[in-house]
Amino acid sequence: MLPTIFDSRNNLLWLHTVFAVVYLCLTVVLLRLHTSQMRGMRRERVRNTLFVCSLPKRATEEQVKTHFTEAYPTCQVCAVTLGYNVTKLMHLDKERVRAGKNLHYYERVLDKTGVRKLITPRLCGHLCCCSSCEK
Repeated sequence: MLPTIFDSRNNLLWLHTVFAVVYLCLTVVLLRLHTSQMRGMRRERVRNTLFVCSLPKRATEEQVKTHFTEAYPTCQVCAVTLGYNVTKLMHLDKERVRAGKNLHYYERVLDKTGVRKLITPRLCGHLCCCSSCEK
């Protein structure tokens, strides 16, 4: 009977196991050395960051800082930075670019043919034959 790779007497299996353990130990040692050399990562700043949603649109950084200083006198407010809903801004920018491309296209159609293209801004408006039909 031929020895298989999973046989405990197979030297290839033992060689593979020894290399796997040595590789694991070497990886742990190298990662520890790498992370021990990382400096300047202040954990206090990360732990003491507060994100607040649904602020009034007219709120300023100074008003927010004053509110938190008055509401929580035992806490120290270091800095206030206002952020915006970047996802919504990106979506609106894509819509703006799309509208600009559409405007440019219909201006070219008007220049070429001299006839203004009729757009029906309804659901499946391009399928409807009459322009007076409602939703």
